[in-house]
Amino acid sequence: MTADLLIERLALPEASHEAIQKQWSEAAAAGFGVDADFLNEVQLGDSISWLGIPEADIALIISTATEIRNNPDLLIFAKLAYWVQNRSDEPRLMLQFPELQHLLPHGFGVFYLLIILQAVPGMVANYRAQGVTEAIIRDTLGSIGLRCENHRVAYGESGTLVKQTCWNRLYVDGEIYKLGRFEYKLIPMSDLIEVYRHRQHGRVTAVIKRPTKFAADGFVDSDGSAETVGESWSSVYKLSAEQLTATPVSPYGFALKNPVTLLLTDWERVLGEDDWIIDMHIPPGGKMSIDKCRESFELALDFFADKFPDKPSPAIYCSSWIFNTQFERLLPQSNMAKFMRELYLFPAPSSGRDGIFFVFCREEDDLSQAPRDTSLQRAMLSILESGEKLRSSGMIFLRDDINKFGTACYRNQ
Repeated sequence: MTADLLIERLALPEASHEAIQKQWSEAAAAGFGVDADFLNEVQLGDSISWLGIPEADIALIISTATEIRNNPDLLIFAKLAYWVQNRSDEPRLMLQFPELQHLLPHGFGVFYLLIILQAVPGMVANYRAQGVTEAIIRDTLGSIGLRCENHRVAYGESGTLVKQTCWNRLYVDGEIYKLGRFEYKLIPMSDLIEVYRHRQHGRVTAVIKRPTKFAADGFVDSDGSAETVGESWSSVYKLSAEQLTATPVSPYGFALKNPVTLLLTDWERVLGEDDWIIDMHIPPGGKMSIDKCRESFELALDFFADKFPDKPSPAIYCSSWIFNTQFERLLPQSNMAKFMRELYLFPAPSSGRDGIFFVFCREEDDLSQAPRDTSLQRAMLSILESGEKLRSSGMIFLRDDINKFGTACYRNQ
């Protein structure tokens, strides 16, 4: 069997050919990293329980696995997909893998869910080897099961969206942990911002470090449209032994055009690019109340301090479409807006359609046909219909301020 022959037999779309061909030789030489029990029903049953998949979905999962095992070509493709997601050095190639409606009219999303389920025993073993508790392992892997609902929203049945498959490599490698409401992983801080605290009164100020062009409103001019009409401006960052002159960021999430000067005898840098940070991600599940957010932050700060004492983390960080300040304006009483008010927000590069895929679980090209079932969907569509662009923002919350969570401490300082 060759990659080209497999592509021909399965009539796979041209957009997927490069990714398949690129991985074929290495994957085939390694036996695709699977054993004779690949897609075994007994093992799948155990994996299903770890992910917390609803019992109503199990019949479709098992029948799809049987269908794949009975189709030699589709079985080889499943093994290749397993290799790319779980063994390859380039798991992001999964983003080029095709939907398989023409081969599995019912269960095409389950095809990619099965690739994940096959990897669950290794995930569990990896987390156990780290000394992670069974409760945290089950909560962490349960996030994968929760994402099956995204496929149901998009297509009406359980499964895994192809665009979300490569994220599962974090569980395979044991690099992400669900602690309360949120998931977290440890990463180096980026060079986009730095954060300073006044040594005497404790006031916190974030500044832009990476050279960045902004629109007149202080948000990143990601597409150059503000520059085109002569309304963009550039950040400033000048550091000496005595002081820093830089573009400040409002905790409300936008940059301020007038630079500030911080005397280093008065201001201490508490977060910069040589730090490790706790990178937060928000899985599906709702219930993002302030109490739940605080509980999760406290769990994360304790967990990472205990597990990674050699990589102290001064802050929790996230860059996401969820922290779009437009939502705070349109949905001021939502849990999302209440959460934003507790954080130090900062502007981040955006595509203009940030969050569309995550809220609608597919790219909605014709907005007039997009569902308006939730207040968030309606808010996103109203922004786009008004001619504005959707945007992302970043946030930080400093470890030393956890006792102030719930007081909007950065906005009220």
